[in-house]
This record gives sequence, structure tokens and C-alpha cells, in this order.
Amino acid sequence: MNQFNLPMIGKKAEDDAKKKDNDVYKDFEGKLKKITEIRIYLKQNFQKSDLDDVFIKKLENEYANQYLEKICLPSTKFNITKLLKVKPFDSCDFQLTIDEIRNKNVKALHIFPNTEPAKKGSTGLNQQ
Repeated sequence: MNQFNLPMIGKKAEDDAKKKDNDVYKDFEGKLKKITEIRIYLKQNFQKSDLDDVFIKKLENEYANQYLEKICLPSTKFNITKLLKVKPFDSCDFQLTIDEIRNKNVKALHIFPNTEPAKKGSTGLNQQ
């Protein structure tokens, strides 16, 4: 920030943002191993047929955001990209369940991150 408290723009601002992300990223690998499940609640009328490319991309983004939140890192583009390289959405296992929250049944997608590399062209979700 400059003396007028305005956000910086340009190369220096980008460098400062990357440095900040790198500082926070120091123990990223160690924290990643601690997360065994991410849970995303779905709309009540969700069907497996709703799984198109746009919806899967939204799930991937929510997975990355929740993962980073659980390991106390900001959901920046830099961190999301790094996370998805190390713990790709495509290599996760998934389970669709009905959870009870406040006496209501809610559909939930449980995502179990794997350590295996992602298979190209696979979402890991069964679209049947």
C-alpha cells in the first residue's frame, strides 16, 4: 500500500502478492496430508444427471476453497492452482450421502482427496 492507502497495481503489486503467497505456502505440503475429507452440500433436487462440465468446475472450485480454508490459507488464484496440482480434483474419491442437519435431510457430496496422480480426462465422478 502507498501513502494514500490505495492498492498498488502493476508488476510490483504482483511480485508482492506472490511473495506473500509464497510465505504462507511454506508448510503447505505438511498441511495437505491432514485433510481426509471435504463435504459440499448440494441442492435438494440434485441428480447425478446434473453433472455437466460447468457444474463439475464449480465443484472443483468449491473443493479447492474449502480445502484451503481448512488448512488456514487464503483462497487466492496462486494457492488454488498449487493445491489442484498437488491434490487434483480428478483423483479424488466421491460419495453422495444424505446427511441430517437440523432435522432436515440434506444431500452432501463427500470428497476424499487421494495422493495418486490424476488420470487425464477423468473427473472421478460417475455420471451414470
